[in-house]
Amino acid sequence: MTRIAALGVWHEANSFASARADRSQFVAAGVHEGREIETSYSDAQTSISGFLEYGQKGAAAIIPLWFSALTPMGQITAGAFEWFCAEMLSRLHQSGPWDGVVLSLHGAAVADSYDDADGEILARVRREVGPDTVIGAAVDLHANITQKMVDNSNIIVAYQTNPHIDARPRGRLTAELTANTIGGSIEPCQAYRWIPVVPTINRMGTQDEPMAALLRRAEEIRARKGILDVSLLEGHAYVNASVFGMSVIVISDGDPEHADLAARELAGAVWSARTELVSPFPSPADAIELALRTPERPTLLLDTGDNIGGGSDGSSVLLAELAINSGLSPVLAIVVDPATAKTATDAGLNAQVTIEVGRGASGSPDGRFHTAGIVRSIHNGRYYESEVTVHAGDPAFDAGSTVALELPDSSMLVLTSKAVMPSSAQQVRVLGIDPSRYAAIIAKGVHSPITGYGRFASQKIIVGSPGPTRGDFVELPYSLRPRPIFPFEPADIVEARSACGLFR
Repeated sequence: MTRIAALGVWHEANSFASARADRSQFVAAGVHEGREIETSYSDAQTSISGFLEYGQKGAAAIIPLWFSALTPMGQITAGAFEWFCAEMLSRLHQSGPWDGVVLSLHGAAVADSYDDADGEILARVRREVGPDTVIGAAVDLHANITQKMVDNSNIIVAYQTNPHIDARPRGRLTAELTANTIGGSIEPCQAYRWIPVVPTINRMGTQDEPMAALLRRAEEIRARKGILDVSLLEGHAYVNASVFGMSVIVISDGDPEHADLAARELAGAVWSARTELVSPFPSPADAIELALRTPERPTLLLDTGDNIGGGSDGSSVLLAELAINSGLSPVLAIVVDPATAKTATDAGLNAQVTIEVGRGASGSPDGRFHTAGIVRSIHNGRYYESEVTVHAGDPAFDAGSTVALELPDSSMLVLTSKAVMPSSAQQVRVLGIDPSRYAAIIAKGVHSPITGYGRFASQKIIVGSPGPTRGDFVELPYSLRPRPIFPFEPADIVEARSACGLFR
């Protein structure tokens, strides 16, 4: 039977975040080996779950080797990168030879030693298994695809939804195309086009325009005879890297010219929509004012600058303080602050505590929010989402020791010890909190909270808050980045000096 190795490391880096992704971070997040991967991921909706699902059909033996997934944070240290590469390659070597390899990668990993960390992973896997072994990779919609990634793979398949609710089927397709290539029933030809456009995060929702129209165009191309798959990628701008931004990958069956023409067509459609892909954000004050004027409640305030899903640490209290002081109450806010969570937990249920929490408050000299509250509930922070498919597909969460504090205006401040994406409302429901009871919910994300809190909200506002995931990314201190690229440079300069002419 065809033998396909399944492995990977999933990390979206933020070069401007303070916390580094060292080996201890990966170990704490969970390193899964062999059959343990099946135990942890068979029932999830992740891309590696899709690999396993395909293997369960019996068409090929999908053999899980090694996998770790980390909540987005800072760049990967050189030591951590060399460690997990060695772990993966040694298992490939020990259990080989292989007919194929499928990798679950994010596609926007940056290491201190490699600004294209995913490309380097693929290159090392290619060297290990040789030029004739088929390599497939399932990546995130926000992957920064590089030529190195394409050159060292036969198949790249990206999620096509945001929030990311299709990771499992896209992983399954990756495994299927890999197995069919090994079997000789298809001959994948990848055509890749980088597009010099970086969309703002408030234009990345795939059910919203212009992404919805662009994805319909991608679907039309995918349905054509001889096309095996199409991936339209939004990219990830919070990396100090030589390549980031939007891209397309078209995979044809044995016809590289057909794939290339289709890739140019889709890339041209993206370039034509460039001005629609960039939009300003309401300031925190304007967003709060809009929520105050809206009679329907609750309003979901999406904290762009402190977006855990983009690599921020979730500790800002700027929006919470502003909302509470404005009279927009009661507010439900989740803040990462392990020390304050411990203080409140040690005080015990129904205790009244005076706390200093978070960072970024505007009204205090030390940048922390000073308030009093009553400890209403305490939880170990482990929860599971069984009602909806969550963003990125992993339904198991561990926010560490968690406490809910009721403030004098009946607002609820939830303090967690670990940063987790707010893609499940179980985060607060396990504390006995009903999200629908609040005037506003402040979530540390932009698209991931839609799967968790969107169903409770009457409206959502993507707020232009400060932080390492700020919406106005052009102001971040890059030392490396693509040049020219829109909106960093005007479109006419980009068009004159880049490969845009190839899209026509």
